[in-house]
Amino acid sequence: MLTAKTSMSNIDINAVTALLKASLLDAWLNNIYQIDKIFLLKFHSVKGENLTLLVEPGRRVHLTSFKRSIPKTPSSFVMSLRNKIKNAKLIEINQHDLDRILYMVFEKKNEKYTLIIELFGEGNILLLNELNEILYALKYVKMKDRSVLPKQVYSYPPPRGRDPFTISLEELEEIVKQSSKDIIHTLVANLNIASEYAEEVLLNSNIEFTTPAREVGKDQLKILIGNLKNLLSKIESTQLSPCIFSDNQGRRISVTPFNLIKYSHLNREEYTDFNEALDVFFTEYESQLITLQADEKLKSKIESLERIRREQENAVKLLQEQVKLHKTIGDLIYANYTIIDELLKAVKQAREKKIDWSEIINKLNKAKEMKIPSALIFKELKQDKAELTVEVDGVVFSLDFRKTLAENADHYYNLAKKEEAKLKGALSALEETNSKLNMLTLKSDEFKPQPVKKTRRKEWYERFRWFITSDNLLVVGGKDAKSNESLIKKFTDKTDIVFHADIHGAPIVVLKTGGQTPPESSLREAAQFAASYSSAWSKGAGGVDVYYVKPDQISFSPPSGQYLPKGSFIINGPRTYIRNQPLDLMFGVILKDGYPIPVCGPPTAITRLTKITVPIKIGDLSSGRLAKKLKEHLKKTVKKEEQLIIEDLSLDEIQSVLPPGGSEIAYNF
Repeated sequence: MLTAKTSMSNIDINAVTALLKASLLDAWLNNIYQIDKIFLLKFHSVKGENLTLLVEPGRRVHLTSFKRSIPKTPSSFVMSLRNKIKNAKLIEINQHDLDRILYMVFEKKNEKYTLIIELFGEGNILLLNELNEILYALKYVKMKDRSVLPKQVYSYPPPRGRDPFTISLEELEEIVKQSSKDIIHTLVANLNIASEYAEEVLLNSNIEFTTPAREVGKDQLKILIGNLKNLLSKIESTQLSPCIFSDNQGRRISVTPFNLIKYSHLNREEYTDFNEALDVFFTEYESQLITLQADEKLKSKIESLERIRREQENAVKLLQEQVKLHKTIGDLIYANYTIIDELLKAVKQAREKKIDWSEIINKLNKAKEMKIPSALIFKELKQDKAELTVEVDGVVFSLDFRKTLAENADHYYNLAKKEEAKLKGALSALEETNSKLNMLTLKSDEFKPQPVKKTRRKEWYERFRWFITSDNLLVVGGKDAKSNESLIKKFTDKTDIVFHADIHGAPIVVLKTGGQTPPESSLREAAQFAASYSSAWSKGAGGVDVYYVKPDQISFSPPSGQYLPKGSFIINGPRTYIRNQPLDLMFGVILKDGYPIPVCGPPTAITRLTKITVPIKIGDLSSGRLAKKLKEHLKKTVKKEEQLIIEDLSLDEIQSVLPPGGSEIAYNF
C-alpha cells in the first residue's frame, strides 16, 4: 500500500511561495490564532480580500478557505506574536535556500520583524527582531549544530545538500563517482530535493531507482540533469497544474504542483490553484486525524466507564449479598432463640464462675459430642474478641457473648439497614454510569468533532446590508459613507431604484430591478428597510418618510464652486415619497448547503426567506449584546439537527446585519 504524503516537501514550498507572494505581499496582518498545532494568520490584502494563511509547523503552509473553531483564550505565544506583528504590513516572503523554511518580514511603526516558519522535523515558529535575535519561539531547543534560545541570534540549519537549481553536470558526475549507494538514495542524500521528485526525474530519465550511482553513465546523467532542470523550471514559471492523486479506494496519496508520471496509475484531481489543492489535501488529513483522535478519546472514555461499571456492579452484588445475609442471621437468631440463648448463657455462667477459657471450649466440645442441641451449633470461641461463632441451618455467624440475644439480632438488622442505604447509593451511581455509557455508545456521533468545513464563499452583496423582497428582488443598503458611494458607483444599474430616508444619517438603499418594473410590495419593503436602518431607529422614532429616485439623479461631486462634505451626495430632479414608513425588522438565518447565512429586513420578506426568524424592536441592547442574545435564543428554539449549524454562526456575522443603535428581541410574538 502506498504511503500517503503527510507534509510538504521543499519543492512544494518553493512552488507555493511564489503564489503567496502574489496574494500576500503588502497585505496587513489583522490577527493570529492558534488551534492546537495549527496557526491561522488573517490578512487583508491590497486587493481588499480577506485571506487566511495556515501554518502547521513541520507539515504545511498555504492559504486556506476552511473554517475552524477559534479558541476563546489565545495562547501566551500567540499573544506575544500579536503584540509585535498584529496590524503589521507584510513586506517580504521567501523560502530560505530551497530548504523547508519560509520567512516573512513584517513592518510596523518603522520596526521590522521576521517570522520564521520551520517545516522540517517537528517544526517551529520563531519571531526575530531587526538584529535577527530570537524574541519568541514556539519551542526552545538545543541541538548539535545550533540552538534556538531567547535573545540569541537565529541561525539557519546547515544546508541539506546541493541546490538542484544551480548544480552542474560536472558536480553531479563527481557526486555519483563518490557514492556507494544506488542512484535514488544518492540524489536524495546529496541534492536538496525530496524523494518524490527525485523519483520523478529518474522515471523521466528511464533510470532504475536501484541502479548503483557509479554505474550511471555521463549520457544518462546529461538526460537526468536536463529532466531535473525541466521539472524545476515548471515551478519557476509559476505556470502550475496542481494535482491530488488518490488510489482506487478513494484514499488521497499525494498533492503536487504539477502532474507526475510517478502517479500515473492513480486517480487524478486537477486544480487551478496549488494553494487550493494543498488546502483540500491536508485538510482531509487533518479531519481524519481529528476524527481518529476523537475516536481514541471516545474509546478511552467508554473503557473507563465500563471499568467503573464493573466495579460498581461488583459493589452492588456484594452489598445485596450482605443485606440478605445479615437479615437472614437476624431472622435465624429469633427462629432459634432457645438453643442460641442457652449457649450464650452457658458461656456467660462459665465466665462468672471464672472457669478458664480452654476448659469452657473443652466442655462445649464434649457437649457437642453428646449431641446436646445448644452445643451442636457451637463452632468457635474467641475470648479476645468476645466472639462466639455458631452455625445455624448452614449459616455461620458470630455473636457477642457480652450482649443479650436481642441485642445480637438488632446488631445484624442494623448492619442490613446501613448496607441497604449504601446499596441505594451504589445503584444510583450504577444507573448514572449506565446512562453515560448509553449516551456515548448510542449517540457517539454527537460527541465527535465536526469535520473541518470550507468557508462559505459570500455573495458580493453580503459586504453590504441586504435582503430579498417578497417578490424575489434583491435590496442592498450601504453601511457607511464609503460603502454608500461604492454601492452606487460599482453595483447599481441604470434600471435600479435608489431609496433614502428623509432624515440625516441614513444609508443609500438600492432595489435591484433586473430591468423590470418592481411590484408595489417590493417598493414598500425597500422603503421600510431604508427607514429602519436610518438614524430614526436609534432615536426611537415611530416612523419616517422615505423617497426614491433613479441612480443617475445621485451625484457625489459638488457643483462648480461649491463644497460637498465628505460622505454627502446631491440628488437632482424629482423624488417620489413613501410616507411614514414603520421601523420594523425581523432577524433570520437562512440555511444553505449546511451553512448559516444571517439576514435582517422587513418581516414580510424575511419570513418568506426562512423559518428561522426572531423579531427585533428598538431597545437598549448594543448590537454586540443583541447578537449574543439572538444566537442563544436560536440555539434553544431551532430543531436539534440545526443547532450545530447555528453554533457555527459567528457573532460578528450576526452583528453585521443588525440596525445601528439599541435594539432588543420582541418577545411578545
